[in-house]
Amino acid sequence: MSVKRVPSKRPPAVAQCNGNGRCDTGDGPAKIVTPIAQCNGNGRCDTGDGPVTPSKISVVDVMSYQHRNLLRRMINKYGWSEPQAKKAFAEMKRFLSAAAVAPKPISPSETVDEIWHNFILFTKDYSEFCNKFFGKFIHHTPLD
Repeated sequence: MSVKRVPSKRPPAVAQCNGNGRCDTGDGPAKIVTPIAQCNGNGRCDTGDGPVTPSKISVVDVMSYQHRNLLRRMINKYGWSEPQAKKAFAEMKRFLSAAAVAPKPISPSETVDEIWHNFILFTKDYSEFCNKFFGKFIHHTPLD
C-alpha cells in the first residue's frame, strides 16, 4: 500500500494527518491508524477515543497478528478450509478495529461472529490482543 507522507513540522508526539484517515507520526511512512479514523484538519486524528498518538497501534499491526490455534480450531471443529479460516480471521480483525472506535456497538457478519465467538474462548489471548491493539477489552454484546 502506498501512502503519501505528510511533512512533519510538529514534534513526533502528535500524529500529522493528511485528511483521509492516514496519519504520519514522523518516524516513517504513514500508517492507517483505524479504518474509520477521522482527521479534523488541525493535525490530529480523532478515533472516538481521543487524538491518535504514535503510541497507538495501527491496523497494519493488528492485521499482522496471528493465532494458529484459533485457525486450527475453525478447521478441525467447523470443517473450514485453511483459506476460509484465514480470510475470516482477517475479516474479524478488521471488524474489531472498527468496533474499537465505533461510537456505538456494531454488528459483525455471521462468519465474523462465529470466529469471534471462538477467539473469545481463548480468553487470555483475546484479552491480551484487545489490550495490546486497542487499549481496552472489546466486549461481545448481542444487539438483539
